[in-house]
Amino acid sequence: MHRPKRPVTLQEVLSESDPGCDQHLSKVLPGPGVRAVLWSALAFAVMGIFVKAAGRRIPSSEIVLFRSAITLLLSGYALYRGGHSPWGKSTSWLILRGVVGSVSLLCYFYSLSVLPLPIATLVQHSSLLWVPLLSWALLKEKAQLWEWLGVGVGAGGVVIAIASRGMGGGGGMSWSDLGIAGVGAVASALVSIIVRRLREEEEVVVVFQLPLIALPISLPMAIAQWVWPTPKEWLFLVGAGVATQFAQLKMTQALRHEPATRASVVGLSQLVFAMVLAWVFFDETPTFYEWIGAGCIFLGSWIAQVERRVTWCLFNHHETQKKC
Repeated sequence: MHRPKRPVTLQEVLSESDPGCDQHLSKVLPGPGVRAVLWSALAFAVMGIFVKAAGRRIPSSEIVLFRSAITLLLSGYALYRGGHSPWGKSTSWLILRGVVGSVSLLCYFYSLSVLPLPIATLVQHSSLLWVPLLSWALLKEKAQLWEWLGVGVGAGGVVIAIASRGMGGGGGMSWSDLGIAGVGAVASALVSIIVRRLREEEEVVVVFQLPLIALPISLPMAIAQWVWPTPKEWLFLVGAGVATQFAQLKMTQALRHEPATRASVVGLSQLVFAMVLAWVFFDETPTFYEWIGAGCIFLGSWIAQVERRVTWCLFNHHETQKKC
């Protein structure tokens, strides 16, 4: 009885063409760090939906307060179960992570309340432009050529999408709102660098520091503008807290495996998730240029992961017998 041939896998093609290329396959296909970034991006996009829904009536500082309280409880329980010290091994860096993260969180939640969800997500992820410089200054990480190319393509996508809203005239955006969102983006870039510096710490210890510090910072602002949530808004607030906890754990896990620059580029996939969710839940139809921008961001994410030598192997495996 004739049996159909089994499909040849990509790994077999590379190995057959050149055994030297096989060892680089893991750099082409998404590894655990990249997968963790994608899960984090999706969870952050879901968080954005909850925050925007609650932010229609509740001040952003109050949302930050509730979000911090929920994640503080979840992180505290995880710390207790794991028997970890909340102060870790690098207390000063952990505190700095909490302070800078609080600034980023307050600015980002404000932008989610006043800007279209795709634009707020875009500006937040313009932190990509700052990560290479901060990585070089603080971690002495030298971004490779393909990573800089990915940064350029991804940043171009951000500019295209923002410009499309400006040209349409219906975005309802102001320079002050965009400026606050920009401050949050710079702070977010610094958080990525600090978390990379804390890769020896337990993930839950790093995550715990943000709500621990953000809660007392946001408390006085929340009291000054207090609005009691409705039952539906309570669900939004709890959902935002749970989604954020999951997203931060995944991003902290990702930064153990990936350089800060590469993780930030791949994390821009959150934009596409946010665009789809905003269209489904808020009828914020993405413009044509926003989809173009999203395509640039995905392309930049791919470029940032693939080394030229591995790409060369993929496209020339039938012709070459040289090692990569």
